[in-house]
Amino acid sequence: MFSTLVALILIITETALASWVALQSWQVRPARLFVMFTVVVIMTQSMTFLRDIAPDPASAYPPLAILVIGIAAYIAVLILLLSAIFIPEWWLGRRPIIWISLPYFIVVLLLGVDAIGRFGLIFGDVIFVSESNLYRLTYDTLLAPLLPALSLIGQFVLFGILFAALRRSEHKPLRPIIWILIGALFVSLLLGIFAGQFPLFIRVAALFQTLPVLLAFGYAIFTNRLLVARRIAFELAMNSLDEAVAVVDDRHRISFANPQAAQIGLRTSQDLNANVIQTNDEQERVMQALYQASDNQVRQASITLNDQILAMTVAPVHNRSGRRVGTLLLGRDITMLTKRTRQLEEEQAQLSKALAQIEAEQREREQLAATVRALTIPFIPVLPGLIVVPLVGDLDTARIEEFHQVLLSGIERHHANSVMLDITGITVLDTHGARGLLEGVRAAALLGARCVLVGVRPEIAQSLVAIGVELNEIRTASSLEQAVLDRLRGFNPQGSLG
Repeated sequence: MFSTLVALILIITETALASWVALQSWQVRPARLFVMFTVVVIMTQSMTFLRDIAPDPASAYPPLAILVIGIAAYIAVLILLLSAIFIPEWWLGRRPIIWISLPYFIVVLLLGVDAIGRFGLIFGDVIFVSESNLYRLTYDTLLAPLLPALSLIGQFVLFGILFAALRRSEHKPLRPIIWILIGALFVSLLLGIFAGQFPLFIRVAALFQTLPVLLAFGYAIFTNRLLVARRIAFELAMNSLDEAVAVVDDRHRISFANPQAAQIGLRTSQDLNANVIQTNDEQERVMQALYQASDNQVRQASITLNDQILAMTVAPVHNRSGRRVGTLLLGRDITMLTKRTRQLEEEQAQLSKALAQIEAEQREREQLAATVRALTIPFIPVLPGLIVVPLVGDLDTARIEEFHQVLLSGIERHHANSVMLDITGITVLDTHGARGLLEGVRAAALLGARCVLVGVRPEIAQSLVAIGVELNEIRTASSLEQAVLDRLRGFNPQGSLG
């Protein structure tokens, strides 16, 4: 009756603790593993109770087999739980925790298969022990000795995880809790040993063997908030950041690193110089930033880790009393940004080169166009004071402006007083072109040069009349030869449109 009441109280308490942790922080791995661990503990205690009340060997076999399976699962899940809390990097990268815990889960699977199928690979018969007034399983095969050996190795792994956690600087605030867990594991181990030596102690030991560890976790949860509140919020915040976050102690060892930092090679307990930064130049930059951060100054450093370029912010970390306890490294992966920047710079250089080439080609085209324009309206000195300007093609707005410029600049440059405008090559002279031609003649007159139109055809004469040209306003000649001869003879005929 007493053991039944104790088992019931333990199961209710453990269920309440697991439910509270699940409600508070189910989103993080340690909390989920703690709930799983509590379920395994409740299962072993429940099977212990069913074993104690079994009326015959057939009824005692299922709880006894499940109890053995639960003990193996207890060690496996506890390894997962402690590693998730104190050595989280075992869950990153290649996840060594899988290989560490895999043998125990294989044993759990083999025990379950043998228990269900009753193949006799591990479990034997159920016998009644009169000294303890309880049923127990026998193990008659060669595999039986492996169970206590594997259990002992598991205990060493658990102690190893906790002692490794003691050496880590980031777990310094949790060292009292770690010592309590070590003591709880030791007490649990002693209960298991004494239970085997003293059969009368088996009934009590089976109920309380897992209790010390569970009590230690309960104390840690409610005093240090091991799996809830600020610690979980901090871990969630650090894990959700895109940036790599690491804390370096005074000996330049990494005391904390979030998963993003671990992915780029910044792992807990590594030496920042020997294990992480490979080149001397990068060591010098980072160490200089660390020393400057020790003077309470935030500094920037750029390093390359595993072919990744990081923009690193280095800042001092202080405790509540204001004493510096380490240095914060906040790194953002700028590899793609740097590559893109270099690519943009190369593209900009290529664009600048192409633009310069286009501008050079544009200048060449402008020079060629100027040459073509000069050839389309040539300025030919014939005699002193006499020049000939042949016009070819159509006189549009652009060519009229060019004609004015060539005509007036040539008159000034050659001091000409007579200009022969040979319009034989003009195909069509509309009203606009005729006005432009007349404006050029009038402008030349203002510079002291008289113009003679050479090669006037009937349709061109009609265009000139249409704009109201006076007969005495402009001189004409039927051909260039006639105009030159008239100039040589000093002939000064009045303008004739014929």
